[in-house]
Amino acid sequence: MRVIRLHRFFFPVFFLVVFFPLFMCGACVREAGLDAVVLPKDSAVNEVDAYAVIVRPYVALKDRPGVNGISTGHVRRNDVCQVKGKVFVSVNDQSELWVELDGGWLDSTCVELYSSKEKALTASKQVK
Repeated sequence: MRVIRLHRFFFPVFFLVVFFPLFMCGACVREAGLDAVVLPKDSAVNEVDAYAVIVRPYVALKDRPGVNGISTGHVRRNDVCQVKGKVFVSVNDQSELWVELDGGWLDSTCVELYSSKEKALTASKQVK
């Protein structure tokens, strides 16, 4: 009788000891963050922020989003630019939003975004 009872518990215990840790490790896999998110052109998020006002004194535009881009031009404080696109980029394990303007890409911390050109022009007069 004891042999039969041990045999009955062997497979559940074996399963718990061997396979359960494998399932738990598989659940701990890091999922991709916002690094690879590209907002579509027809997204409601893109339509809301269609114009940008530069808030930094002098900023270099890059040929691609991220810190590794080559400078393609410059913009100055109070310039109003139309936003062509937005993308999230991973920098030091953190996601940053980059904005595409007419002359290139710019970190979103250098701009304030507005829904219309009129709002952006009014705001540009108030930026100091």
